[in-house]
Amino acid sequence: MSRWLLVPLLLISTLGFCETPWIHNYDEAIANAKQNSKPIFVDCFADWCVWCHRLEKEVYTDPKFESFLQGFIPLRLNVEDRADGSRVAASYSVDSLPSILILDSEGKLLNRIGGFMDAKDLITEINTIQDLVRDEKLHPGNMETVQTLAEEYLYRDMDAEAEVRFKKVIETPEVSDKDKESANFSLALTQYYQGKKQESLSTLKRYLETYVDGALVEDVFLLQSQIYIEMDKKDEARTILQQFVVKFPKSQNLKRAKDVLDLLNHS
Repeated sequence: MSRWLLVPLLLISTLGFCETPWIHNYDEAIANAKQNSKPIFVDCFADWCVWCHRLEKEVYTDPKFESFLQGFIPLRLNVEDRADGSRVAASYSVDSLPSILILDSEGKLLNRIGGFMDAKDLITEINTIQDLVRDEKLHPGNMETVQTLAEEYLYRDMDAEAEVRFKKVIETPEVSDKDKESANFSLALTQYYQGKKQESLSTLKRYLETYVDGALVEDVFLLQSQIYIEMDKKDEARTILQQFVVKFPKSQNLKRAKDVLDLLNHS
């Protein structure tokens, strides 16, 4: 074989070896994940999404990321195809792009990442949660890991996953009062974000009964008033804000609270 043919043939071979073998069907990805005992990397995109195309061209072709993806079943879905992609997007509440989901072999959501990241940061972001998920599975009684994962999930808009873990932290006797206090308020947030307003109010009430002078009382009052307003319970919201103005005269939120109270008084 002549030398001038050797180099391009090697390049073709290398590219063929490294190129990610994307799957474009959810059920096929689940079957492969079960067969190979791997989690699923789901790239949710749309044709109009500029940052989705940047991920495809700049990140997914990066040799380090291609190597990293070998530990996953790679699935790419167009969320606007009115078929498999749209169905999966609805099932996992994908409402912004680009969005990346990490699922286990049963389809359980392990991680959600929104927006663009370069290959290095994306690998770090995924590994951070994968490590926590693994540690939680190996040591389910380690509440430090459970609470850290719950907080990460809350940050990633994975409210249902966070809610389960915050409840576990609160129900564990060995957890410190400080951590339980934080978990109580975070639990109320997860419930609120899921539309469970009455449950969130019950959690906030329990917080105030348990932590009378807690560090998060100010935030509790504000969240209570927000929920009551959204539930069109103006009298309850007005009462909470009146208490807030008296209790927190030096709060940075005082002006906002007074403005809302003024609107309620004139509505």
